[in-house]
Amino acid sequence: MSADDWLNCPVCQGLPEKLRGGYEKFYGKVDAKEYERLKAEYKDKSVSNPVRVDYEYGLNPDLTISIDLYAICGVCGAEWHYKGVVR
Repeated sequence: MSADDWLNCPVCQGLPEKLRGGYEKFYGKVDAKEYERLKAEYKDKSVSNPVRVDYEYGLNPDLTISIDLYAICGVCGAEWHYKGVVR
């Protein structure tokens, strides 16, 4: 398989664990420089597409299509897999 697509993760939204609740929770708890760094990291990561989607398909002699889909998030490790045949 080869990387066919990249998507945003519905589990972590591409964010490291400490930023999953937003950066606002750090306001007043860290110095201003660190807060701005966290804010920039949040904005940068929230538009990333860390889920690598791979797929293979084939046409079979019995007029069906074989499909194998696999996806994994590079941030949180969530995985999806589907293998089947479509008529």
